Amino acid sequence: MSPGEYIFHLKGSNNHGVWNRHEKAIRVVIHPPFWQTGWFRLLVLIVVITSAYKIVQMRLKAILDQKKKLEKEVEIRTEEIKQKNTLLQDKEIRTKQSLRYAKLIQDAVLPSTAEVECDLKEMFVLYRPFEIVSGDFYWFHKVGAKLIISAIDCTGHGVPGAFMSMM
Repeated sequence: MSPGEYIFHLKGSNNHGVWNRHEKAIRVVIHPPFWQTGWFRLLVLIVVITSAYKIVQMRLKAILDQKKKLEKEVEIRTEEIKQKNTLLQDKEIRTKQSLRYAKLIQDAVLPSTAEVECDLKEMFVLYRPFEIVSGDFYWFHKVGAKLIISAIDCTGHGVPGAFMSMM
């Protein structure tokens, strides 16, 4: 039976079919099961809302922890990149200083065009290094009435190759 309040009316008769004039009324109350009560439904609603809130809070905390972890990793990687960048800049500076020094040596070794023009009237020198210093060089030397001229190409071997060829 459904939950609710019922009145049970009872009227009896004997074996001869004579009915009692007074009927008896019994009040019957059927209570709903606890899961159909208002207080239980309210309790379930509170538990569901609290659980959803806790789950959202836990997920939010996990996301924030992950964000902090990623930010820390980004900081570490950024610092590594800065250190490597500094090393590369230092290396580039040292390389340029080395090339400038090699240029000084090369300029000291190469004969001047004025010196060559004294013995060769119709001449020109096309000397255009790609970088600060070139792997190509020329050499000129006069021995008595003879001229010794060298044009040396060490492209691809760099300054060390050019100096070795010159020696």
